[in-house]
Amino acid sequence: DDHGLKAVKQNTKYYLRGGDLHLLADGELFRIHRYFFERESHKLRGKLAQPAAPGGKPEGTSDSNAIILSNVSVSDLEKFLWVFYNPRYSLYDATFEEWAVILRIADLWGFPEVKALCVRQLENLDVDIVDRLVLYQRFKVAEEVLTPRYVELCSRDELLTEAEATSLGISTTVMICSLRERLRSSASPSDGSK
Repeated sequence: DDHGLKAVKQNTKYYLRGGDLHLLADGELFRIHRYFFERESHKLRGKLAQPAAPGGKPEGTSDSNAIILSNVSVSDLEKFLWVFYNPRYSLYDATFEEWAVILRIADLWGFPEVKALCVRQLENLDVDIVDRLVLYQRFKVAEEVLTPRYVELCSRDELLTEAEATSLGISTTVMICSLRERLRSSASPSDGSK
């Protein structure tokens, strides 16, 4: 009887020699370099700096006391770690869906530079404007990135579809409709008064 425990195995991509941060996701151990987490994440920096309990080791310093990640799958963690361990250095070739996963984790764990990288990469992809806006809103992308996209959506000829309005949510849909009305009324010819 395994008492509900499943066998733990080492991740084939990210159980790295020299790694000093041990993470456990869905029964797979990751051994990576804590440097990236301490440098980049304001949320995790404090957690990693916590002292060990008397007689124990600090959390995440060995396989036996790995930090358990309950809100990230193995596949998603691999995508996120790829940002730091990409063998092609400045070439980050990923799909919209992969960048969305990386953005989610960067937002969850407080990695502002990784969030910025995601946005830069996403901006280069040909993606539906509503899908892009929904993703950016969900993960609190900066207003200076959102605003031009709102303008783009308000300026297009087609009205929002019901599906797009549902995806955007009621408050964003009302804002878009209001902005479209203002744009259209300011662009229409005057009423003849001088």
